[in-house]
Amino acid sequence: PRDARIMALLLASMGIEDAEPAVLSMLLEFSHRYAANILRDAQIYSEHAHFSTRSGGVNASASSPAVGLEDIMLAVSAKLANSGRGRGAATEKEMLLSLASSLNATPLPPISDTYGIRLPPPQHTLTNIDFSIIP
Repeated sequence: PRDARIMALLLASMGIEDAEPAVLSMLLEFSHRYAANILRDAQIYSEHAHFSTRSGGVNASASSPAVGLEDIMLAVSAKLANSGRGRGAATEKEMLLSLASSLNATPLPPISDTYGIRLPPPQHTLTNIDFSIIP
């Protein structure tokens, strides 16, 4: 198929000359699934954008709106931001580092000299004997 040949040429351009046929089929399946998910998300974004304009009376067509380049770019950027490999990952890492440095700047409370559970004085405990037996 044409897609398999393009995938093989893409691998060859990256320096991979010999690959199993199963690798090509896996890469083709992955690329088709990725493209289908991106197009499905772009269609949802397009429908949402046109629904808001249709409710205002600007676009009264009842058919499914055409997917534009902006919808596809939004779907790709949303996919990258959610996967942790896009621009959102770097800003999230920077945000976490700044949060950690501000939290770690506060000193911990000093450790007390006593250990264990701090109990009240014996006269105020429920297990204290509060009576005396006269023989």
